[in-house]
Amino acid sequence: MTTGIAEDNYLVTHNPDADLVVHKKRPQWGVAMLTWEGNDRRRYQFQDGRLRTFKDGFYHMLETVDVSQAAQTTLREDLERKHGMSLQDREAERAREKKAPVMSFSDQLRVFRHLFEEGFQTEDYIMTFRNREGRTRLKRLVDPAIQLAQEKLSREAMSARIEAGDWTGLMDDVFTVLKRTSLASPTKVVKPLKALDETHLPRLARALFDLLYGDPEVKYSRRFREWVMALDAEGSVAVNWPMATVLPALVLPEEHVCVRRKAFRLQARSVAPDARVGKHPSPRGYKRARRIAKKTRAQLVENDFEPRDLFDVRQFIWETLRPKGQETLDDLRTPGL
Repeated sequence: MTTGIAEDNYLVTHNPDADLVVHKKRPQWGVAMLTWEGNDRRRYQFQDGRLRTFKDGFYHMLETVDVSQAAQTTLREDLERKHGMSLQDREAERAREKKAPVMSFSDQLRVFRHLFEEGFQTEDYIMTFRNREGRTRLKRLVDPAIQLAQEKLSREAMSARIEAGDWTGLMDDVFTVLKRTSLASPTKVVKPLKALDETHLPRLARALFDLLYGDPEVKYSRRFREWVMALDAEGSVAVNWPMATVLPALVLPEEHVCVRRKAFRLQARSVAPDARVGKHPSPRGYKRARRIAKKTRAQLVENDFEPRDLFDVRQFIWETLRPKGQETLDDLRTPGL
């Protein structure tokens, strides 16, 4: 007779030879299906979309999911779909790795200098992206958004809300910040978060506080993972990169960056070819995105460009690598223009 422990809607038992399992230390990965087995390794597709390989000697970490036949069929269909997507993603990733950079870093500098002769200190750049004192506040201007975020989401302000159990008030502060910046899409970021059930707000608030001001002894990747899981709200929210990264980027702009995935993937080809940023937010993906931003910043400084923070770096990446930037480079290469 097999014994087990109840885990939500399924029973976990100790039989790592089964093809439907959960990792006993990482239940947040979800149920996994065996997809490949070698002499001393096994590969599993997990519900979070990741393929993971385990060596012999670690199989005991995998525990059997004991459910009805109907439930097994549903789980397998879901995992088979994710497995197919994972394989497609990997093949596409390999193909992208072989592609040359859209433009060299020196060409990026050339394009940016053409657009803004004095770089980040150009008045046009400042007026377009950073600040317009005495004028109507525009969502694309990051300085007012940074100032608002640092005020509404300061350590002191958040601590007071949390200590009082004012979860709604804290989330109202978050929405006040998000509504003042074009970095947060009303439909893809603000609206999904507003739809969250109130019972979910305490976890979300605590996860955000830890993300911004958590114990430095706790790795940021762990705090980021908890933040993404809190955002996920048991699968009810489609978490995207802006949703996961905009708030730390606004509160701590010299340390963190709001990830624009497609542009960052193009930038990686010239400054960090091995830094691949996946479609879905993850600690590893964010670590790579931040490495791309920081390597870009270092090269900018080496070339006498002085970005104020990682927002400037992000804007440099976008302005040079977007289609209009590529067209600008083509024009610059055309004789007589």
